Amino acid sequence: MPPSPSSEDLTEITEVQKPKRRWWVVVAIPLGIFVLLGIGFYPLIQTTAPTPTPKPTPILQESNASTVLSVDSDNATSTPLLVSVPITINTGKNTVSAVELHLSFDPQKSKNASVSAGAFFTDPTILKNEVDQTNGKITFILGSLTPKQGTGVVAILSLEPVGTITLAIDPETKVAAIGEKENVLKSYK
Repeated sequence: MPPSPSSEDLTEITEVQKPKRRWWVVVAIPLGIFVLLGIGFYPLIQTTAPTPTPKPTPILQESNASTVLSVDSDNATSTPLLVSVPITINTGKNTVSAVELHLSFDPQKSKNASVSAGAFFTDPTILKNEVDQTNGKITFILGSLTPKQGTGVVAILSLEPVGTITLAIDPETKVAAIGEKENVLKSYK
């Protein structure tokens, strides 16, 4: 039987068997792999990145205002207590989709003013119908999902006269048309 090793011998044996730790190898190998992969994939990333496609700018025509609005007092109808005055539109070459009508009247010479859609638009949507009887101002905004070209009655103003009345279309009035970026109202009377 061989002699048993002493404690000094065991210390010597364990020191011999301990591998030397090289921490820099543990760090350098993964770092080197990462750098090599980065260099290898960099050209692929650069060539496969999508190129942004510019969005086309919509082309709108310059204003071709040719629409005329008028208070058609010649075709006004009346009963002993009520006068109905058509507001007519002639779109000219414009295809009209909406009208923002601003009217003024003398509140001392009329009462119970109201406005309603005429027959120009098919199935119009009334967006605003505001009558200020005190100041004699009307704002009536309507539009249609079926734009139209031509001539017709866009609105009907009804009121009870208390004397000779004067109606006017105000300068704030606007008309929208398909393909136009500005108000297409050429004139009003």
